Amino acid sequence: YTYAFNADGIDCRMIRMVYFVQDVSAEQGAFCVVPGTHKSNLQSPYGPDPDHEPGMILLEVSSGDAILFTENLRHGGLTNRSDQTRKTIHVGYGPYWLMSQNIATMDEPQYITDRTRERLTQAQNELFSPWPNRAESFGSK
Repeated sequence: YTYAFNADGIDCRMIRMVYFVQDVSAEQGAFCVVPGTHKSNLQSPYGPDPDHEPGMILLEVSSGDAILFTENLRHGGLTNRSDQTRKTIHVGYGPYWLMSQNIATMDEPQYITDRTRERLTQAQNELFSPWPNRAESFGSK
């Protein structure tokens, strides 16, 4: 979820989608945003805790809901005050050259197993390739 802050503003290189596999209420640590805000290279005067951010609104969701947003929006998750573990699927859409945003492989090239690549069409393989038409080097012709 890379972005850069410069004289022209914020260059956000990723769009995110959070897909919810269960209901999430305020008590369970709902996703939250501050409408109309943007991240910057300046620290928030309110600190990093979304529970104390003025203007933060929570978005309670039902299983199957998804939230699509850009990484330049101030967002977070409220404190989970329940015994339920939040389970979500995070999908990031970015340019083909963007390195992995998976916490286990952060900033490394995308890793896709040969078995997965074999199931994909050439066009799908190219979506996961660091350079256009790189899928040919993985045997997809």
